[in-house]
Amino acid sequence: MNKFFKFFYLTFFLFILISYVPRYFEKDVKGIPAGFKGSYVTVSGLNIRVNQLGSGQDLLFIHGIPGSIEDWDPIAKNLSRDFRVTLYDQPGHGFSDMPDMGFNLEYNAKIAFELINKLHLNNVIVVGHSYGGSVIMQMAIKQSNKIKAFIPIAGAVYPLDAVNPLYRLIGLPIIGRGLAGIASLTLGPDMILEGIDNAFFPNKQAISDDFVKKRLKIWLQAKVIVTTAKEESNLNTNLVRIMSNYKMINKKFHIIHGYDDLLVPAKDSITLHEKIKNSKVTVIGNTGHQVQFVRPKAIISAIHHVSEQR
Repeated sequence: MNKFFKFFYLTFFLFILISYVPRYFEKDVKGIPAGFKGSYVTVSGLNIRVNQLGSGQDLLFIHGIPGSIEDWDPIAKNLSRDFRVTLYDQPGHGFSDMPDMGFNLEYNAKIAFELINKLHLNNVIVVGHSYGGSVIMQMAIKQSNKIKAFIPIAGAVYPLDAVNPLYRLIGLPIIGRGLAGIASLTLGPDMILEGIDNAFFPNKQAISDDFVKKRLKIWLQAKVIVTTAKEESNLNTNLVRIMSNYKMINKKFHIIHGYDDLLVPAKDSITLHEKIKNSKVTVIGNTGHQVQFVRPKAIISAIHHVSEQR
């Protein structure tokens, strides 16, 4: 009996240690820090960081995971000369609030549609990178007269490889947040640096010190780690549920992908083009996952081309 109680108390102590102690050291940022753009818009009870630039045809940009408004820095200012550019941090990412539920494509598409309505966007061209491309697919299977076209960039549109087991653990109730706090203090920085290297391959020379510094500040927040873990864990199931509907999509698509992408295979974008009748695909050589940082002119050109189409 004594052994049982010792085991029980040890287990309870470890549970408290993992679940709550790391929260005192979390790097979650309250509000929008100095040096970062944007202001808050309330959507579904959440404070969502939004930044708008320019005027004209509406563009809505949806980042990947983890990600933030800053992922569009290479193209946003240029496009604002001719368009009204709307950028936002998805729930649980950047400096937006983390929701109590969701963490799936349907929820994130709902937030995107609510932002379109709240900000009075019309005839919108929606641009999404990586997981943002996944959100695009969820949006595209819905009928919306406010959307003109979609541009997925390195979009995760079909199921990917098995999920990192660490994400499964961080996605668990109660203890997940504590594990995220531990990860942000220990494994997190090295995992982020490795992920950045893979995302920029074969163009690692394009990685700037400022890029890394900002991402460490944003992505090491426990809320971002938890949100990323849950969305990654749910992604394949979400995609399996919707991908049979791709052939029914009637909106214009211009699909862009880097040929050398290590994270999402370019062949998935080619397959998507074959499924969607009203689509065009551009596969760019010597380019990996971070197309907007390595080939910004290609994306800017594609957006102008889609905008000019009737």
